[in-house]
Amino acid sequence: MDRRAFLTTTGGAALLSGAGARPAGAFVPAHVWDGHDFGSGPPVRERLNQGPFPIYPPEEVVPGSYVVMATTPSREIVPNYGMGLLAYVSGDIGPPQIPGESLEKSIEDLVALPFVQKVYLRPNWRDVQQRPGRLDFPEYWKITFDLARQHGKRVAFRIMTENPDVPFPGMPEFLMERVPYVSLKGEWKGDPSRVRYQKTHRMPRYDHPEYQAAFEELNGLLADELSGNPLVECMDTFTYGFRGGGHSWPFEGHPFPDDVVAEETWRAPTTGV
Repeated sequence: MDRRAFLTTTGGAALLSGAGARPAGAFVPAHVWDGHDFGSGPPVRERLNQGPFPIYPPEEVVPGSYVVMATTPSREIVPNYGMGLLAYVSGDIGPPQIPGESLEKSIEDLVALPFVQKVYLRPNWRDVQQRPGRLDFPEYWKITFDLARQHGKRVAFRIMTENPDVPFPGMPEFLMERVPYVSLKGEWKGDPSRVRYQKTHRMPRYDHPEYQAAFEELNGLLADELSGNPLVECMDTFTYGFRGGGHSWPFEGHPFPDDVVAEETWRAPTTGV
């Protein structure tokens, strides 16, 4: 599927831009989205109930709440996008590194598992782009796609804009002198031998024009490179925050000047308004 053409021609942008046309407001906690007015656009039928399942503050409006999940037994493989057992080739700290074993061997041992149905990659932004105008995928990315082709598997991925478990920033080096970082408020307590409890956590000003331009370019380059690729299972939406997951928990607040700027910044990459 050509994702860029899909968003352009199906009215998906119109669906969200109707909601975006309303004035930006203050904090809105997580809630049941069934029946929510998303603005103009085609009706969404048989929508999966998305919640509310908030487990991180400030959306955790019920203290101590958590999601209880259970699986439904089936004799068939469910082929829906993103479903099935995924093997993480790279998660928060990169690909497997086994002493005395080649990277190809370590990755193939994961991809070739007979019960693995999909393969997952989650690289840092700076791992896939070192300079403006082009992508420079790491070696493990290329190895994974080659092995997925050989073993008849498909690849899902997300680009992490920031990562709490590595000592370096998430932004590519060419943005470091153009976009300021903001220190997060609060403290992340835990085992001092782990990186996430050692580093000073900061977030870039995602609303900065230079960041927004580079973020838009990144998505365009990914679309040019991967849209229509039969090996691509899906791409996770990625936004600001730890692992590109849209949060900086357990820290307080966000790196934006206020909630209105935060809402506008979130909306723009999705709707174009």
